[in-house]
This record gives sequence, structure tokens and C-alpha cells, in this order.
Amino acid sequence: SAINPIGWVQTAAQTNAVATATQPAPATPVVAMSPKKNVVFGVDASFSSAPASPVLLQIKDGSTVIWQDYITSTFTRQFIRGINVTPGNAVSAVLAAAGSTIIGTVNIDGCVL
Repeated sequence: SAINPIGWVQTAAQTNAVATATQPAPATPVVAMSPKKNVVFGVDASFSSAPASPVLLQIKDGSTVIWQDYITSTFTRQFIRGINVTPGNAVSAVLAAAGSTIIGTVNIDGCVL
């Protein structure tokens, strides 16, 4: 993402299955200062062909849904201020299955603060 010049990017692709791109929880700092956390700056998803109905795209803070939308075609969303994830939690972008022969791809990007 243009607003995230340095950071992490995770990607996943599946055919007729849930695609989940996950960034693990940041390592705990050696010095007991404030714990590190992931911050999400963007998510995008695409399909190898158009799904028959809208497909659920979610961002999860651990197992808690913190953002979601239904999509039907190529989708890109930037979070200019970032979405903060609970310190110590992984963050995931989850794209539901789109159909028997459709490949769904999802990407998530962000940084550790």
C-alpha cells in the first residue's frame, strides 16, 4: 500500500474454500515497555471469475471481527489512520469461499507499532 511503505504483507488463495491471510502477533519486547501491536493499513481481494453471490470479507483481531464487507468483484480498501489490533493478537483477513471453481485471493498489509 502507498500509505504503508515499510511493514508486513500477508496473502492467501483458495479454490472454493476460505482464504485466510494472517499476520502473527508481534514478539514481546525484551524490555518491559508497552507491548507491540499490529496495525492494519489495507486489505484487498479478488476472484478468478465473478462469484454468483456476494462473498464475505472480514478482518479479525484474534478471533474477533473488527471490520467486514460483502464483495462481488475485485476490492481494495485502505485504512488511512490504520486499524489497531489488540497487543499480543494476530490479525487476519478472511475471504469466504466463492464457488466450486473460483479462486479467491486475499491480501492484508500493515505494520507493527
